[in-house]
Amino acid sequence: MSSRTKNNTDLLKEIPEIEVSKWDKLQQKRIKIKIEIIINSDDNLILYSYKGAILKKQQTKPNTFYNIEQIVCLDWQGEYGENNLKSGKWKAIWKGKQLKVDGGYYENGMKQGLWNELFKNYFCHSQVYEQGEYLNNKKVGKWQYFNLNDEIGGGSYDEGGIGIKVGKWIDLDEEFYNGKQVIFGGEYKNGKKVGLWSTWFNNGNGYKQMQKYDINLIMQNFLVVEDHMMKEVMEQRLVNGLIWMKSFILVNKQFGEENIKMVKKKVYGVFGSIMEMVTNKCKKYEIKCLIMRNFLVVEDHMMNSMVKKIGKWREMNENCTSLINSGEYKNNKQIGRWDIWFNYSENNKQIVLVVVDHTMKKVEELRLGNGLKQMKKHLVFQNNQVTLVNMQMVKNKVFGKVSGVKYICTLAIFYDQMGRMKNKSMSKNGTTLIGETKLGKKVGKWEIFSVKNQYFGGGFYAQGFKKGKWIETDQPNQITQIGEYKNGKKVGRWDMWKNYFNDSQPNLKIGDICFSGGGEYDEEGLGMKIGKWTLQEMKWRHDIRTYIGEYKNGNKVGVWRIYSEGNRLMFCVLYDLDGIEIDVSQQKDRVFERGQVQKGKKVGKWEIFGENWEQIGGGSYHEEGDGTKTGKWIEVNQTIIVSKKQNIFGEQKERNYLIYVGVYKNGRKVDRWESWLKEDEDILIGGGNYDEEGNGNKIGKWIDLDDQFLEGKYITQRGLYKSGIKVGRWDILFSDIHKNKDVQMQKNLINRYIF
Repeated sequence: MSSRTKNNTDLLKEIPEIEVSKWDKLQQKRIKIKIEIIINSDDNLILYSYKGAILKKQQTKPNTFYNIEQIVCLDWQGEYGENNLKSGKWKAIWKGKQLKVDGGYYENGMKQGLWNELFKNYFCHSQVYEQGEYLNNKKVGKWQYFNLNDEIGGGSYDEGGIGIKVGKWIDLDEEFYNGKQVIFGGEYKNGKKVGLWSTWFNNGNGYKQMQKYDINLIMQNFLVVEDHMMKEVMEQRLVNGLIWMKSFILVNKQFGEENIKMVKKKVYGVFGSIMEMVTNKCKKYEIKCLIMRNFLVVEDHMMNSMVKKIGKWREMNENCTSLINSGEYKNNKQIGRWDIWFNYSENNKQIVLVVVDHTMKKVEELRLGNGLKQMKKHLVFQNNQVTLVNMQMVKNKVFGKVSGVKYICTLAIFYDQMGRMKNKSMSKNGTTLIGETKLGKKVGKWEIFSVKNQYFGGGFYAQGFKKGKWIETDQPNQITQIGEYKNGKKVGRWDMWKNYFNDSQPNLKIGDICFSGGGEYDEEGLGMKIGKWTLQEMKWRHDIRTYIGEYKNGNKVGVWRIYSEGNRLMFCVLYDLDGIEIDVSQQKDRVFERGQVQKGKKVGKWEIFGENWEQIGGGSYHEEGDGTKTGKWIEVNQTIIVSKKQNIFGEQKERNYLIYVGVYKNGRKVDRWESWLKEDEDILIGGGNYDEEGNGNKIGKWIDLDDQFLEGKYITQRGLYKSGIKVGRWDILFSDIHKNKDVQMQKNLINRYIF
């Protein structure tokens, strides 16, 4: 590494990752991902990176983002005043275009007056914004929530400029979007929720009430399970009511009901319990389980209070309602061994299967008999799919002696005494990771297995960072990646191999693995993609797309081609040098453009390509960057002429491009322009002259193409133009261009043609 490169690397300061949400098309829900933020301390350039690709660059203070769409698409446009504070009008920009949500005004860095601002979870499936007034950066008076143009909620803030909610409110769920339209209605007093609150859900047929609950009752009932670790809590007495019942409907692909029952254990203390009877109803099965939760102090999460967990806990898995996590909390942190249970109901009888038995203290006492392997299998219902969960215990023999027992457990989590995760052996994509941790960090060799215990890959860790050669798997996309890590960052060449589990490729058998792409990462260890790349992604279960293009400093640049699984070009996307998407050539056009863009305007030479990536046109734009065409151009009409031919395989379509050839001056057509049909041999089919003054007016004799210039029936109109207006006699002809023969036609009243 050169001294210059090293110095540049020293200027880069990485700050902790941030967690944002991302829409997962396969699972049809939002998932949590981690985004890296890198700050160049020399020029304060901030880079947002995900999987080696730069999502955004900015030179302002890091913004608060709630989802990956905001990082990629959202910018704020405005000016800075004294002391580098925001001043004047600021506007929201989404994908380079100003939103109708027009923002508001700053004075000395503080929001003032009427504002239209985006809801914090704003993205393409949640186009929600808020409207109201600011006073010295605090919300005051009436504020409203709008989903597109429909008012869906809101309320009032205090008039004193403290910024607290008062009176009746309709709040939105923090992750409100089209598939989860949940709102809460009730009353605030001095910024605190009071009285009766209701939860409403819109499933597309209007909002319907889901539940009611009394905030005051929640505040008074401090529910604690008596535990030997607890000596004394608070002296507040419980209210008279012994039971409080709450109903809740789970909003997901599957429908369910959750009933929570709270019962006091002591009248003169604050000890109590929470028991959850969860019923998860699906199309073909029903899941019931009983969960006991232990609390030191419990206050409702909507009061922004702390829920402190202690002692033994059994709680629902956040990713699957049919799984129960069982383990111990200390000072609100998970410690020791945590097991995961699978629950389902059969004939209304509860059956609980323990996936991992943590009661074994001495593994060497376990007798495996003559066999070397013991296998336990359980079925887990998750996302309407059946997953096989395996636990395997294998003796490792060295020179005839038992050196230990290795556990391969698909669902097992370990925490140290500080509550830090030591080893989670199941990853989110359904693979199993096996390895060792020391002081909370992964060390040594780690291996990756499928749920069927097939070896998928692995590599080595040093002080919690990946190093050296690694084989990784992207299970949702069925991709295996092979390359090298340096200090936890990918460097150098990485190759991708596709695992085929269907018969979509005629030359491949199920289970075959073939090379599918890859590219280069920078050698400085920043984890940024550079140069030419070929990527694959499974958009849907039977829709695998291939992306081919170039990265520069982690940004996609130039033209990226997107192919379907059958290697058919679908469309192209054009990126500028900052990685901003500026043009998409849709599939219906079968025409793709390539060139340079500066400040959102096309400049210099541009090329036009057909669906087989053959050049069929192009020209130049002004270098000044005003986006106007100049000089000679070959333009391609967006309408594609389709001719049909019969062969031994049946009817086949051939695409012939209609092109126009001529000259531009200051963005206007001038002089001679001709129309050509691009086949095996280009055929002249029309044309004429434009005025030389650059007004864009047709003059003199012209052969125009009729609006119904269609498959095999080449209809033209011939006559005179004067200052852009048709004059005199005009003939309508049908041309057999292959025999160079014209047949005059007649146009009737219904705009159809008769020979």
